[in-house]
Amino acid sequence: MRDLLVMHIKRVFIISMLTILTLATEALLLGSVYVALKKTGEVAKTSILSAVINVTVNVVLINRIGLYAASISTLVSYCAMAIYRLIDVQKYVKIKINLKMIAVSIAVGSVIVSIYYTRNTQLCILGTLLYVVFALFYNIGTLKSCISMIRMKLPHK
Repeated sequence: MRDLLVMHIKRVFIISMLTILTLATEALLLGSVYVALKKTGEVAKTSILSAVINVTVNVVLINRIGLYAASISTLVSYCAMAIYRLIDVQKYVKIKINLKMIAVSIAVGSVIVSIYYTRNTQLCILGTLLYVVFALFYNIGTLKSCISMIRMKLPHK
């Protein structure tokens, strides 16, 4: 039973690392709203809360699943910090949340991680292409804005 649990935890580990990166970026961006509003105490409060959650979850899981507890506890703590900051920042700045895009991101991420575990080179290349297409689609508005800004800065003939 323990071996089966560890095998599943190893699979969750890769997903966790990708999700941690995303949540950490979101939490940092939301933290910058606090800094801009000169509410740095909120940054400290949410960071300390996240650290306490991280240590608590790590201590609870470390004896059961070993090293992978660190990844999962970090995932849980960043998720808690990102959710708390997203809700709290709404008092100062209204941020639209695109739940459909979040669901699609989770689905695409799951497919890509599943493809990775096939260890099939062609499928991994296909997964990489899927990721690139998704990233371009997801950021198309930003890309268009950047291109138009660059065009405005270029000398006209």
